Amino acid sequence: MFTIRMHQSYIFPQLLGECVTKLSSMKDKSYCRTTPTPEIIAEIVTLDHKLRTALDLYPELKTYIPRYIRRQWMRANIHRSIQEIKLAKKSLSSSCERDPKHISEYFGQAYISTYYSLRLWEAQSFFTDFITGPINKYLFSLSDLEVGDIILSYKTAEYLQTHPISSLISFASNSSITHASIVSELTADSMKMLTVNPSEKGLCLIDNAPEIGEVYTVLRMKEEIESKTSILSRIKSITEKIHSNSLDRSFHFSEAKLWLSCLIGFIEMGVMAIFGRIYYLPDISTLFRGIICSEIIHIIFKENDIILTPRGRFHALVGPVELFYSPSL
Repeated sequence: MFTIRMHQSYIFPQLLGECVTKLSSMKDKSYCRTTPTPEIIAEIVTLDHKLRTALDLYPELKTYIPRYIRRQWMRANIHRSIQEIKLAKKSLSSSCERDPKHISEYFGQAYISTYYSLRLWEAQSFFTDFITGPINKYLFSLSDLEVGDIILSYKTAEYLQTHPISSLISFASNSSITHASIVSELTADSMKMLTVNPSEKGLCLIDNAPEIGEVYTVLRMKEEIESKTSILSRIKSITEKIHSNSLDRSFHFSEAKLWLSCLIGFIEMGVMAIFGRIYYLPDISTLFRGIICSEIIHIIFKENDIILTPRGRFHALVGPVELFYSPSL
């Protein structure tokens, strides 16, 4: 029993943390341009071994992380990391296929996927504390917020029963986090959030008041994000276009995209739940004009070379719940 408790509370996150630290340097393009010396290959082999050791501990996670889908999500991302590292090693060892950009992308995707698994682990302590601990420590006021903060909307079961769109998103993503916004304007007594709202027919600014049965969760950009100023500038630019009513049709709400994203999310989540693997379907969202809520957040960050979630490298349709575990927030 003691050994299992050590695995759950220390060894598993320690392994992931060590891999995240190493991948943080390996995804640098200067590293990817270096000649693959035996020492570098040995580092990659060690990294692969640590991730596989973490996978071996998967059966022992049940008592710490009771939700099966969350454990499978962690498992799937670790598998994805191992796959990306294998591709990076193959490209790094090949004289004819050695492309620093591709190698950097492989290590970068492994970094995001590994870090995502670690965030899934870390979130469990938050959930446990939120349910059992004093809720006052999690309350926030306007004075605590900053422009650029991401607001995720958690919906209660009662709310979902009377709101079909939120209920659809919740069913497809297996989560009660069904909406995302970003703080764009802030004063001493008011706040405006940039979001996509079907009732407003697209990208708009909404007031800060949550509805009955809705709980806001705030995520903030990490301080080490170098492009933070550029991201804030982009948010300001979009906000000004909304005020001047000069947004083009690409920022209109797309019901077709919403249905498509729910279908894709449901299929991918189902495959992950059954097989413990992540398979990203082709991104056909570009066939539809318009936008959905979490997509605008994904676009703003990706324009500044920040990939918020593992899916973000392949898809523009990133679900609100995926942002909750983002390594960049």
